[in-house]
Amino acid sequence: MSAKCQKRTSAIRPQQPGHSAPSIWHWERTRGPLVRTLRLEKALTVPGDSMDTNVRQSLRILVVEDEWIVRAVIANFLRDEGYIVVEAATGEEALSLLTGHNEPIDLLFTDIQLGGRLTGWDVAETFRNSRPHSPVFYASGHPPDDRRRVLGSVFFGKPYLPDKILRACRSLEA
Repeated sequence: MSAKCQKRTSAIRPQQPGHSAPSIWHWERTRGPLVRTLRLEKALTVPGDSMDTNVRQSLRILVVEDEWIVRAVIANFLRDEGYIVVEAATGEEALSLLTGHNEPIDLLFTDIQLGGRLTGWDVAETFRNSRPHSPVFYASGHPPDDRRRVLGSVFFGKPYLPDKILRACRSLEA
């Protein structure tokens, strides 16, 4: 494994109520920031199949939020729902993860006003240039600037309910 990306499994938690498999925590270091991801494997029944088939829910979400408590709440909520979550505190950190990460990001969830020189608008534009059909969710306490939004994006005003984000994520899987 290259020096740019080092992975190790940190801990395996026992089976959680309502989940079919143990939670496996992974720690990754990619060019600097320590990234904690959780791969929570759930057994799902495939409709029309006479046998139970294990299907892995693997939507990988990059959460970009400079307020650590807001980032932690939404990231942990999404992990608890079985999503793979990567976190970034600044636009620069997000771009580093987007350009240097081995596993692709499926969805970008970004605050608009971030610490550093880049905004969520900048991160979303860069993300969409490399992944033109991938979904983008914005969050802000300010009104959206429709001139800056990428096509087909979703805007959540702060404060938002994590359940609304979850519903939007699930609608992508339907």
